[in-house]
Amino acid sequence: MKGKIILVVGAGSSKLIPILFGLYLARQFDGDALVSFVLVLAYGAALSAFSNLGASPRIVRAGAYSDPDGFITEVTVVSFLLAGFALLLSIIYWLLAAGVPFLTLEIAPYYAQAWVALYSLGLVMFTLAQATFNMKGNYCATGVYALILHAVAGVAGIIAGEVGEVGLAVSCYFITYFAGNLIFFVASRRCLVLRGRSSAEWLSIARLWSGVGGALSASLFGVITLAGLYLFVHSVQRELSTSDAATFALGLQLFQAGVFLPSVLGGIVVPRMVAAGGFGKGDADALHRRTRALYIGIGLAWLFVSLFLARPLLALYSLDAAGAAGFVLIQVAAALAGLQAYFVQRLVALGRFNLLAVASLVWALAGYATLLLVPTSLFGAALALVMAYVACLFFYLVYPQESRL
Repeated sequence: MKGKIILVVGAGSSKLIPILFGLYLARQFDGDALVSFVLVLAYGAALSAFSNLGASPRIVRAGAYSDPDGFITEVTVVSFLLAGFALLLSIIYWLLAAGVPFLTLEIAPYYAQAWVALYSLGLVMFTLAQATFNMKGNYCATGVYALILHAVAGVAGIIAGEVGEVGLAVSCYFITYFAGNLIFFVASRRCLVLRGRSSAEWLSIARLWSGVGGALSASLFGVITLAGLYLFVHSVQRELSTSDAATFALGLQLFQAGVFLPSVLGGIVVPRMVAAGGFGKGDADALHRRTRALYIGIGLAWLFVSLFLARPLLALYSLDAAGAAGFVLIQVAAALAGLQAYFVQRLVALGRFNLLAVASLVWALAGYATLLLVPTSLFGAALALVMAYVACLFFYLVYPQESRL
């Protein structure tokens, strides 16, 4: 139990500290600094999504393979190949195709790309290390490393902001974040033990090519979802006022904090689902019931808290209180996303990544259809986010149970 509590605290720091640093940027500089910081986080997460979301769910269910450590090694190599390819495409696009920088800050354009590269590669290393330690049951290591590296990154960014401009503050944050995750990743490799010819077998060209296909299949759900969130933020930044755009960015950061607990518990729940087996077994059915009840309770508690925090938070960030309704509506989406985490984790345990890809398409179609139909506003963007999760949950609820998967 102690290890799981430390895991939750560490995972919480990975959500809380970026929020606090965003608060610092908004108060020390302006709303554009906050929006740009969140946009880098969203873009970097989307860029590394094929690597992260193709790796994490496969690593946590590595116990289903005869050589788990060898499989983890294959997944790790494939993840870095995908991350490098995605970064290369991004650099080519912003050098040759982009007419304007994707950030509104008055900084050199290459700064933005450097921030994205540091954050996305750091996030890949963090995801691989976290999934490896969780699969091994070493929850303390994940929690302690996560807490320390995010705290140090936040402090470094704030110190830099006190002596320089916003560009220096954000640069120091992402440089420190990358360096901390590099140490975390190296530490995670030390707990792997490869058997004899295991490394050569798992890292053959044929296996790696097969691994790329598996990673792409496993990551489609998250890639479409994260890319959608990035496009939401980008659209809001372009269409709405600075105050409304900053409110949406803040709401999205709180949204990510609201879903972190169901997400991080997946590192514990999925291996247990794999070990327990399918529906119809007493232990498996009880595990599924407890997980659903827990995630529903977490979602309702988060929504209750957000109702009371909305106006004080907006005032703290010097934002218009009229945006409180849209802010709270984004947290409704967070509660729905938390419940959705159960269905996602169930299908991950089954290895049914194709169904997750279908669900992501339902999410995207519902969200963007709503975005096109409602008037351009903060409330409309928040409503589109809610409708995306409502449609996705409906898909999970009407789809046949495990016995017919």
